[in-house]
This record gives sequence, structure tokens and C-alpha cells, in this order.
Amino acid sequence: MAELPFYILVLVLGVTVGSFLNVLIYRLPRNLPYIAGRSFCPSCKSRIKFYDNIPLLSYLI
Repeated sequence: MAELPFYILVLVLGVTVGSFLNVLIYRLPRNLPYIAGRSFCPSCKSRIKFYDNIPLLSYLI
């Protein structure tokens, strides 16, 4: 039971790093800004809402 906070931390860090790597994989080959640019839909170019950028939470909502 003492390991539960550690596993939760690893999970949160894992999905955060994975999300950022996904941004890099998409944007770097297209020469798009990957730090300052806002998230957007590649099809319609509309901005993604802030709560849709939170890993796991956006999936659960």
C-alpha cells in the first residue's frame, strides 16, 4: 500500500511525458512551434480547450 503514491506519480509523469513526445513527433517534422504554440485540431485548425490537454482527465470527461 505504501507504493501507491509512487505508482500514481509514475503514471502522471508517464502520461505527461508521452503527451509532450506526441506533440514533438507531430510538430517537429512540420516545422511548427512546439513550446509556444497552442494545441489545435489538425483537420479544422480550431484550438483545443485547456481541459482537453490534461492527460487521462480529458479521456474521462
